[in-house]
Amino acid sequence: GLWAVKIDLKTLKTEDAPFLVEPAGSFPSLAADGTLLLVRPSTAKPDLVWVSHGGALETIGPLPQSAASYGSNRFMDISKDGRRVLITLQAASSGELWVYDLANRTARVVTSGAGQAVSPRWMPDGEHALVSADFTERNWNLYRVSLNGGAPVRLTTGEVFQYSASLTPDGRTIVYGESTDGGSLFAVTERDGRLGDPRRLFSASMQYDFPSLSPDGKWLAYSSDATGRVEVYVRPFPDVGAARRQVSTNGGENPVWARGGRELFFVDADFRMNVATLETAPDFRVLRRDVLFELGPEYLGR
Repeated sequence: GLWAVKIDLKTLKTEDAPFLVEPAGSFPSLAADGTLLLVRPSTAKPDLVWVSHGGALETIGPLPQSAASYGSNRFMDISKDGRRVLITLQAASSGELWVYDLANRTARVVTSGAGQAVSPRWMPDGEHALVSADFTERNWNLYRVSLNGGAPVRLTTGEVFQYSASLTPDGRTIVYGESTDGGSLFAVTERDGRLGDPRRLFSASMQYDFPSLSPDGKWLAYSSDATGRVEVYVRPFPDVGAARRQVSTNGGENPVWARGGRELFFVDADFRMNVATLETAPDFRVLRRDVLFELGPEYLGR
């Protein structure tokens, strides 16, 4: 929830005990006259929907009422066969990983005590998920979670937030974002059943986020402020030292590859869903860019 504590402006030390202002409140902003603005989680029951290239909505079905209390911060990843969806739902102080069956329109919670779970990703076997969560730790790290029960396995460690992961087709290499230096990308590879040491992919002079590996694992899409504005770029993988290719032209974040690897979806600076049609062989080229639909003011970059 949203808390407050008295502070001495001369010593910059706190006085008295913190007190609760608003349970489940978030994103506070205080005006000079003492007016407090805050966000309360919605109590509306959320629906899952398909969105066509033209922006038409088709309702899949509602999430269970027990999931509605988790608020509006939702992260999703659809399975390769298109039958199930991983969903992380966040409340003010907790969040869990769910699996939604699209055929039966049913949902079940997978984790318990995940803390604030975000950025779920299907692992190649379809029986495990990669998720960023804190469980009993101080910060978000990456965990492998079995969808059929069992304790989650912590894959990475660190005192910073690790999130927005993507995997190679064989699941052996993970590319993930980290809050180091304002936003950096790292890759870690499994060898002999153990993950090796993470390697930083780019220099620390710029910010990087939203890594997304192509279906064949040969290209890495990501967002960066290399030109002073956040845009979507693509580089070969794992050799990311080659020249970057800029995909977006009006700002860009959250790149996601189509299954065929010939299209890349992203959100531009005007909160519109875009698709870039690509040629990836013999070299990488952007053939065309199209705006698909407006996302609206409720978009939160998910």
